[in-house]
Amino acid sequence: MGEAVVTTRNERAWFWGLLALAVLLRALTFDAFAMHHPDEVLQYIEPAYRLVTGEGIVTWEYRYGMRSYLFLWFLAGPMALGKALAGNAFAGIVAARIAAAAVALIPVVAGWHFGRRRSPTHGIVAMAVMAVWYEQLVFSTHVLTETMATSLFLGAAAVIDRREGRNRILAGGTLLALAVLLRFHYALAAFIFLLLALGTDWRRWGWLILGGIPIAVVSGAIDLAMGQWPFQWVWTNLQMNVVQGRASWFGVEPPYFYLKLIWGQWGLLALPIALLAVESGKEYRPVLYAAVFNLAVHCLIPHKEYRFIELTTATFVMLAAIGSVNFLRWLETRRGAVFPALPALAALLLFWAVSSAWLGRGRPLDQWHGERAVGQELAYLAGQDQRICGIGTLTFEFWQLSHAYLGRPVPILLLEQVHRPRANLKPPGRELESINAVLAPASSASELPGYSAVRCKGAEPYTRCLFVRPGGCTLTPEAKDREAAKVMREHDI
Repeated sequence: MGEAVVTTRNERAWFWGLLALAVLLRALTFDAFAMHHPDEVLQYIEPAYRLVTGEGIVTWEYRYGMRSYLFLWFLAGPMALGKALAGNAFAGIVAARIAAAAVALIPVVAGWHFGRRRSPTHGIVAMAVMAVWYEQLVFSTHVLTETMATSLFLGAAAVIDRREGRNRILAGGTLLALAVLLRFHYALAAFIFLLLALGTDWRRWGWLILGGIPIAVVSGAIDLAMGQWPFQWVWTNLQMNVVQGRASWFGVEPPYFYLKLIWGQWGLLALPIALLAVESGKEYRPVLYAAVFNLAVHCLIPHKEYRFIELTTATFVMLAAIGSVNFLRWLETRRGAVFPALPALAALLLFWAVSSAWLGRGRPLDQWHGERAVGQELAYLAGQDQRICGIGTLTFEFWQLSHAYLGRPVPILLLEQVHRPRANLKPPGRELESINAVLAPASSASELPGYSAVRCKGAEPYTRCLFVRPGGCTLTPEAKDREAAKVMREHDI
């Protein structure tokens, strides 16, 4: 597989063409109402909206001070701009999501730089795979700290090397500091990477630290502005999730669980991807070992979610793309003749594209929460109806409603529910006088006399409907007891 297909003249065209393809695919899969996990809305979009407007639900993580506001300030900028330009909150959400998606393009460019260390063909294949791989497409259109941190980490790893000059190392330090502050769980993986990438090159270590200092200063200043000591949230997070085991309340899995999740996503391709990543080459060992170490660390943490190891999975796929070019060249050596350059490159790219399309059919990454995340769109519809003066939903589906998607200061009540045979609305009392809209399962119609379903979304058993009644809202004492803020404090959610 020769390099004849890639020349100095067309190398730039390959780069910009693949970047355009990456942008196009992400634009086609973009969904302003998408939710991979409730954290996406209530931990990031909603508190960013609260920074902009002063309105928003406060979850237990922010009540205890165990989250950094750095990511929220990043989202709040484009959110405020979009809201100001378009005159509505939804435009702000779209702008914030676009800003996050733009950062999530970094792994595509990083693939190019990683591959170019070997050859232009390696760069093309690595960039193409990161542009079309289904996990990159799905995660890049969600607002998640894991995606942001992974993108910044790979961007940093692409420019941190003993052969790179001062400016690139400075930039790498900035990106890596951002990655670790957004997802401090990646700090050990970052340290392993730096030890292997820079060794005892103290001059470059100095440049790296110099590049990270401004980010640390900004993050600490944001902490102070939000009423916390700088980086106090790291200690609080560790104390609550590790010492108190709070994260384990949301589920505990055995150490090998991530291997099951990877197999569930990649199936029979899991082993080839791992082997090809190992065969990528010695120059990629620092980032490979960092990815493996990151997986090992997360295997020791009892509460596990697939998004937590995005750094590992994204790195393995990118290095496997590079390794696939090495594999073709090994085949050429065995047969004693090179493959025709363009057909071989096309076949390799087609293999990765088909693999991605096959594994990604039906958006398997979003099946757990995504298939039941209909609240954002229904909340938006409720917010657009100026007759709606209050809205409620089931207490333990509190994540279905947010002020950000309502777009105006509409009171939110969390109504009591019954759990068997499935989650359903418990017959409400006088609190219903204080609202005229309810987001609940379709079967809740019998509990809502005078209401009619104006829109239903989702497939059973996760269908949820927006029920609306005519008339206004009268504040009652019962409603005060069901206010979202009060109920969430009582349940510590």
